[in-house]
This record gives sequence, C-alpha cells and structure tokens, in this order.
Amino acid sequence: MLGQQKCSPPYDAGHGSCMSAINDTLSKLCVTLGFETPMSISMLVEDPGAANFAAGMLGALKEHGAVTVHACGAGASQLGSLGVCFQSLDDPFDARCFLESAKPSLVVLGTSEDTDAAAHTLVVACREAGIATIGIIDGPANTASRFRGDGQDALEYAPDRIFAPSVTVRDTLVDLGYSEDRIDVVPHPHFAAVAEQREILSCEGKDVLRRKLFPDAGDRPVLVFLAERSGGLDPDQFCRTHDYTLVGRGGEQRRTHIVLEEVLDAVGRADIAPYIVLRLHPKNDADEFASYQTEFDMVSREENALEVCFGADIVVGLTTILLVEAAVLGTHVLSVVPREVERHWLFDAPTGPISCFWKRDELAGALEEALRSHA
Repeated sequence: MLGQQKCSPPYDAGHGSCMSAINDTLSKLCVTLGFETPMSISMLVEDPGAANFAAGMLGALKEHGAVTVHACGAGASQLGSLGVCFQSLDDPFDARCFLESAKPSLVVLGTSEDTDAAAHTLVVACREAGIATIGIIDGPANTASRFRGDGQDALEYAPDRIFAPSVTVRDTLVDLGYSEDRIDVVPHPHFAAVAEQREILSCEGKDVLRRKLFPDAGDRPVLVFLAERSGGLDPDQFCRTHDYTLVGRGGEQRRTHIVLEEVLDAVGRADIAPYIVLRLHPKNDADEFASYQTEFDMVSREENALEVCFGADIVVGLTTILLVEAAVLGTHVLSVVPREVERHWLFDAPTGPISCFWKRDELAGALEEALRSHA
C-alpha cells in the first residue's frame, strides 16, 4: 500500500529560531489535542512548494513521534532532490486504505494546485475516522483555492488546523471564514535550510561554482530567468487580461511567456550582453520555451537549483519561491509581474522585500543597473 521507499543523503534544516518556533507550536498543539507522544505521524506531499515546507519541518515533527512521508508527482521529485526519504503513493489513491495501512494519529498535508489532489480525499477520510489533520501553506499565492477542490466552498477540504507562513496568509484565511484560533503562523522552515546552504556554497566559492555550471560564460554577467507554469488552480489568472501593464511582443497570452519576452527585450536593449540561463520549473514541459531557444545561452533543469542561483550574478523571476531562495543566498534578484496586483503573490524574503516591477521602463532601468553592477 505504501509503496517503495526512496532515500537520498539526509536533508537538514538546522535548529535555529525557525525550527524552535515550529517545535514550540507543535508542542502546544499536542497538549491542546491531548496527544500522547511519541505518536505516529503521516505526511502527504504532492507539490514542490509543499515539499520545501514539509522537509524543513521534519526535524520538529520527529520530536513528537515517528514520521512517515508519502509523496507523488512533482512533490516526490522535489523531496528526492532535498534528500528526504519518502514512500510513493499508490495510483489510484484510496484514502481509507491509506489510513488503515499507516494508522496515523496525526496527518500533515501539503497543499497542491490540483483540484483533485489526494490531500482532499484524505481530509475527508480523516474526518470520518476522527484523525487530526494539519495543512501547511508554503506561500501567499492562491490561498483562496488551496482547499476548494473543484467546488465553490473555499474551505470544503480544509484540515483541522493550518500552519500559515505569514500574517497575510492568516488574514486571508480568516476572511474566507476559517477560525483564527485554528491557524498557527510559523516561519517558513525551508529558508533556514537555504541560509545554511549559503554558508556551504560560500565555502566552495562562487567562482568555482560559476566555472562548473556556466563554463562558457567567460566574463559576461550571468543572468538566470526562473520559469513558471502559466497555469494553476485558476487558469484565468495566468493569461493576459485587460489590466496587464506588460504585454510582451504582442502574440502571447501566457503570463510567464509575456514576462519572459519583456525581460529578453529589455536585456537586448541594454549596453551589456549577459550570459542568459533559462531555469525550468519542475512542472514545465521541456518544449514550452522552444521558440526562444536561440535567445538563451543555456537551459537548466537537472542542475541543483540553489547552486544555479548562487552561481548567478542576477536572478529574475515572477513570484516563484526559488526567487526568494535566491535572495536568501545573497544573489541580486528582481521580480517581474505583468500587472501590479500580482506583486502580492510574491513571498517577502527573510532578508527583506524583493524589488518588483510591472512597468516596462522601470524594468528596463532596473535590469540595466543590475547588469552594470555585475559587469
């Protein structure tokens, strides 16, 4: 039922204030719910963003019992890249059989962009079985659709409690009708791990990484563009609308492609020609950006994402969490969104807010300045 176990070298999120905060929250929660520890804990992960959060809180969860991580799809791939041991979900997934096999006292659920996510059916099965559930939200985007499924009720599949990474996310949930006393605001644990990776990568050396990853870059500044999906819980959010202030070259309707065209054209008008790397999102198809192939010096998918961002001089993206990770690594980062409202989809980095642009002239000026500073 639980599938084949997969494991890589261990992932360690550290034991700083971030982990202490999560551990304290879990300890209080155990008292509130009357749990006797150690207990059996099952964690379900389906999405890469949820995988980052889940991996970071594993250490705190293990303080309270035996934890088994179950995963599928892009979430499983991300866990593997982080070195987290997991068990593959059966396909098709049967939530009741899962609970009979795993016998958990607590289920921790990562949220997913899929309307028919396994997490939704597992929440229902846990309600019927009287098993406590915690949902983890990894960022501010699409909060209103995390627990909606394919229905109209935004909280149809909401778990018993939610761990939110910011006050903004908490307030959105409260506005949707979720009880504030069932929300715990906890720091995103993944950023503690990224900060540790920065120290490790700094010891290896940026120049060493640059030569390994971008051997043909020479003395040119390395600019990495972080691709995203032009789709999600609400596909209409990811296509051109009347309020777009960035429109690309005119023929594209997809959000990411429009922003990519704006960035490529702004770079093309700059006095300094960078070495341009397209970093694909785990959910991107390889041929999605084929029409721009000649405008990139390199396409990256398999390389370690944090190494790519640390070795770069400039990282440009939309609202992906990898952009925040790049900021934590100390790399010069810029967010570009096609309309102002989308800046609220961007997670503030622990190091401070990320500069965000949605007007062509301001984007061009910011890119020119960034390239000059790294020439």
